[in-house]
Amino acid sequence: MFKGAAVNRLVGLDGLRGMAALMVFLFHLAVIFELDIPELPFYLGVDLFFALSGFVMARSYEARLRTELPALRFIIIRYRRLWLPLAVGSVIGCALVYFTEGLDFAALLAFVAILFFMPAPWMPQGSFIFNLPAWSLFVEIVCNALHAAFFVWASNLLLAIMLAVSAVVLIATTAFDLTGGILATGALAALGFVVLPAQRRRAVREFSARVDTLRSELRGGLERELTDEVDQAIGKVRALVLPVARLALDARASLDERAAEADRLSVEADALRSAVRSDFGVGNVEG
Repeated sequence: MFKGAAVNRLVGLDGLRGMAALMVFLFHLAVIFELDIPELPFYLGVDLFFALSGFVMARSYEARLRTELPALRFIIIRYRRLWLPLAVGSVIGCALVYFTEGLDFAALLAFVAILFFMPAPWMPQGSFIFNLPAWSLFVEIVCNALHAAFFVWASNLLLAIMLAVSAVVLIATTAFDLTGGILATGALAALGFVVLPAQRRRAVREFSARVDTLRSELRGGLERELTDEVDQAIGKVRALVLPVARLALDARASLDERAAEADRLSVEADALRSAVRSDFGVGNVEG
């Protein structure tokens, strides 16, 4: 899909983000304060975040990833985008652990690892001890890397097959949560078979329109430049030829004058010859 400033903001996605954030908030609120709320799969809000993020990344960066943006540069852009909130939360978590349990060398290594979006599987308390939600950023960075290195080059058929396999795995892993499995599978299917192909077709149309516009502008610019060059060349030729043409005209005029003078002299000579013949009675006088 097409990137950058040329891609308009999709306001509807903001609403979906808000719904996903509310679902995650309610889930954590119920867990922390042991609230008695309906047992709905609010945790699937994180999965919805992943789906929305993948859609936005494909729409904003996929065309550049295929042409001008290396995969490593794309990952660096994503790191810069996500690093600051992760670092702030991890520093706060590290301070809490330091004042409650203290820090050893393994914990310091875990802190360094989380700043690079990496888990710390050697920690018994968990791989993301200083910032538990960081697991989602780790998953997103991994998915971004896979997108830039592989998915961007995959065909629609291969993507459809992978989507179907993922849906089967999702249903299998949520066998004890039928509602969540149906919702997640439906959302992924809608994104994979309806929304994404429609956006892809729309992006292709927009790209074709931009190419046509660029082609027209380029043709017009080339025609204007060619016309200017031709006019300049004609002007230079005229500047070079005009003096020669004037000289030729002047020479032609001079020749015409001399020819007229020669004709006049010939007429006078004939008149003089006739006069001599008449006066001296000479039958033939050489001129």
